[in-house]
Amino acid sequence: MKKLGVLGGMGPQASVRFYGACIELSQKKYRARLNSDYPSILLSNLPVPDFICNRKQEETAVRQVEAEIEFFVRAGVDLIVLTCNTMHLHAKRFEQKAQGRFLSMIDAVVEQLQEDGVTKVGLLGSPITLHSGLYQAPLQGGGIESVLPPVEKQQAIGEVILRVIAGSAGTKDLELMNQALIELKKAGAFGAILGCTDLSFFKPFLDLPVTFRLYDSLEILAEKACFHVYSG
Repeated sequence: MKKLGVLGGMGPQASVRFYGACIELSQKKYRARLNSDYPSILLSNLPVPDFICNRKQEETAVRQVEAEIEFFVRAGVDLIVLTCNTMHLHAKRFEQKAQGRFLSMIDAVVEQLQEDGVTKVGLLGSPITLHSGLYQAPLQGGGIESVLPPVEKQQAIGEVILRVIAGSAGTKDLELMNQALIELKKAGAFGAILGCTDLSFFKPFLDLPVTFRLYDSLEILAEKACFHVYSG
């Protein structure tokens, strides 16, 4: 079984949910029953500067991630994942540092959409993720049209993400999420990507039609990571 390295802390709650998803998958899908049935996981809670709305400290944050990847490589990790969508803006740098061990969350989500035959999907995420085209370019390359919320709502969702990280998200934030997703459905999207792992926080509470599927980037990454770990 392969050893998994998890670059977390961006934000911390998302990292906890990712770890929990891996344990649940181990039990339900890979029938883990004894301690020895579970994968070896190194979880790093990196306190990097936030740049989901402001990119001033971006390079400092990226260098911290690169240093941690080098640590994982020295520790003998076989597969490295990053539980933050926005940080994937620098995936090529991380792939180089990881020496072939890096599993891209963005690629995993696009592959899942292609497998499901989705042709038009909504996208929620941090303002930096949406403005950069991080998802839009690979989606378009895979024949999938993306639909974004209005600019003012993109900024509002960025503020929601910060409140999730701070542990202060509430009812009004859930209402905003529901409204944004309904608008994406009205725009013709067959489903929506939760393109920020902190937005996974709202998933159990969202009120959406059964026919409108959420593509949770955190859960998809956990599925792909566990597949690679257990197939090794």
